[in-house]
Amino acid sequence: MRFLSHAQISGRLGLVAALVLLVAACSSPASGGNKNTTGSDATGGGSTKDTTGGGGGGITCGVEVGGKMLECKPEIELDEDSGAKAKTEYLIDPNGASVNFVIKNSGTGDLTINSVALAYEAQSPSEAGNPAFQCASADGAACGEATWGKLGPNGAAKFSFTVSFTKPADDKVRSAVLLIDNDSSSVGKRKFQVTFTTSSAVAKIKVEPETIDFGMTQAGQTPVSEASIASVGNGPLVITGMDVQLPADTFTLIFNGKEYAPGPLSFDPPVTIKEQTSIDLKVKFAPVISEPTGGHIILHTNSPSTTHQNKVGDKVVPVTANKAPICLKPTPALVAFGVTALGTTGERQVALKNCGDSEVIITAAALSKETSPDFAVNWAKTQGAPPAGPSEADPIKVPVNGSLNVVLTYTPNEENPADPTTGKPKPDTGKLVFKDNTFTGETIVQMEGIGSSGTCPQALIGVAEGDQVVPQTSLHLDGSQSFSNGAAIQAYQWEVDQPPGSVGTFQPNAKGPQVTFQVNVAGKYVFRLKVWDTNGAESCYPATREITVIPDQAIHVELLWDTPADDDQSNTGPDAGADMDLHFAHQYASGLDFDGDGTPDPWFDPVYDCFWFNKNPEWGSADPNKPDNPSLDLDDTDGGGPENLNLVLPEDGRTYSVGVHYFSAHGFGLSYPTVRIYIYGMLNFEVTLKTAKAGQKSGMNEGDMWYVATVDWPTGTINAKTGSSGSLFFTTPNYPHPDL
Repeated sequence: MRFLSHAQISGRLGLVAALVLLVAACSSPASGGNKNTTGSDATGGGSTKDTTGGGGGGITCGVEVGGKMLECKPEIELDEDSGAKAKTEYLIDPNGASVNFVIKNSGTGDLTINSVALAYEAQSPSEAGNPAFQCASADGAACGEATWGKLGPNGAAKFSFTVSFTKPADDKVRSAVLLIDNDSSSVGKRKFQVTFTTSSAVAKIKVEPETIDFGMTQAGQTPVSEASIASVGNGPLVITGMDVQLPADTFTLIFNGKEYAPGPLSFDPPVTIKEQTSIDLKVKFAPVISEPTGGHIILHTNSPSTTHQNKVGDKVVPVTANKAPICLKPTPALVAFGVTALGTTGERQVALKNCGDSEVIITAAALSKETSPDFAVNWAKTQGAPPAGPSEADPIKVPVNGSLNVVLTYTPNEENPADPTTGKPKPDTGKLVFKDNTFTGETIVQMEGIGSSGTCPQALIGVAEGDQVVPQTSLHLDGSQSFSNGAAIQAYQWEVDQPPGSVGTFQPNAKGPQVTFQVNVAGKYVFRLKVWDTNGAESCYPATREITVIPDQAIHVELLWDTPADDDQSNTGPDAGADMDLHFAHQYASGLDFDGDGTPDPWFDPVYDCFWFNKNPEWGSADPNKPDNPSLDLDDTDGGGPENLNLVLPEDGRTYSVGVHYFSAHGFGLSYPTVRIYIYGMLNFEVTLKTAKAGQKSGMNEGDMWYVATVDWPTGTINAKTGSSGSLFFTTPNYPHPDL
């Protein structure tokens, strides 16, 4: 606690007494001086006796209150009519502009404005009698000829005037100085001064629309979308070049009468757009896939008002296509009726699921010409469908996340003959083709069935998740609908053909009617099921079901590895196999230069390297609903892999690095990693570290770090990293890492 001396206490009590007197005077009309009578825009002052009232009952300045003399101190204040304080320097648009001002008195005594004048020297004969810069009072008189006078204290009144600039025929730079002569108590304000200068010609760009958006475009279409590049400044807009960051296989730039392939462009001579005119920027789109695509066009201009990545003059024009894809997914894609007794009708349903972001419109549905006549569509049992099926006049609309369940029938009229190659019945086949507004314009459902008079058991496979899924999906395989005429099914046997590198297994085993199987590697999986009935009869042929595993993220990275010394790379448990780690680093990642390439390494950055210790980093927007952060969804520590990383919404203008670290061999020695990189579900890059130059080791040893590749976004360009000495792979032995 701090203590005051007796002298300090006495002084403060005196000040309090003065304040009490001041408050009493303000609250008592009887104690006030003469009321100021100057109104808004008045040219006359208030009373001859200065007050602090400013238009209300106040205290007379120049008298002693509480031992203090209240001084009469006028203070000039110049504001814009918007209320903002006036600046001492104004940069005026050379095409013409005006600024409205008000003079106020913020002091305690009357302020006298002696004169307001604008000093300006004409720059051309055309200004004779009509100067480019002019100053006029509120009543329209020239400032130098107007009558000014006194302003009462505390903003009781004000003077208004306007400084304007009219563009002459030339483009010369002009200047004017505003001088306000007054008796402010502040010495520096008695000659209040404001400078006006016209800016030189400045280019300014405007692009409309700001984004070139193709919406949803079907295969075979080649639409052209455009934007207008306008010069909206007071100087010509000059475009020296562009950087067209778009996929080269689907986009073409059309500019200034020429077509250009994506990539960096330089215009010689530069393209000049005169003031207040525009030119079209066109882009042609020829899609090859239905997934969202696009990128940016960066315009290199002389406009100082636009900046991209700290480069003044660069203007970014985003280009998007198929951003809200239209998708219709049949489940199952192959409707298997199995063995059906002659003279009976089998009935199955196929669910058409809207898997996109827009409404699906089905305008027709018909069996293909090669379809067996034993197949048919029962529209009467298909809810939500017209009695005769969809048509242009009466389409079926499937909303987002909605489904249409179509009823199919199979009525065999004869026994299917055996295939001479396999000795098994050759099934009837068919296709139901839906015409719609999806990317390909049609959705196809395949059907097959076998007509038989025998009692051969029939195996059937159901997959709850459908025929196309993403990695890490646990498939629920159901064989319980398998049947046999006159007997029950008592035994099941599941088999699978997996993509290279996949070592998935059936859970809990391969002999139950219902099993699960996790698909961790992208590619095609072919499942087969055999069944036996209680009579010991085996199914005539195994049921088959093909499942396609496709990543649906913008970037999907897989790491698999082969360790020859590990004779069972599918087993699990501590130290059961070699442990390799996938790394995915943001361009902001930075560490020491252990690999010796002259730049900081991105590995093991605690924030910007996504790996087993940092599986879900926060890189992009703080919005938790925006999927702009990577995720290591699968980490394998006991051999074989896979390890999977996904990034749904990469950041534009960023470069990502992909690496592999051999964390621990667990005594198994050399391993051979494979890295696959998918862009929007398509395998764009695959490499296996197997070979090397003569004299160099192949594969990876414990502790090695392999810098695999970089991914540029939004182009999706993947560049393999090679060693500085020309070696095929950029690996660093015994790479140091923090103790995690």
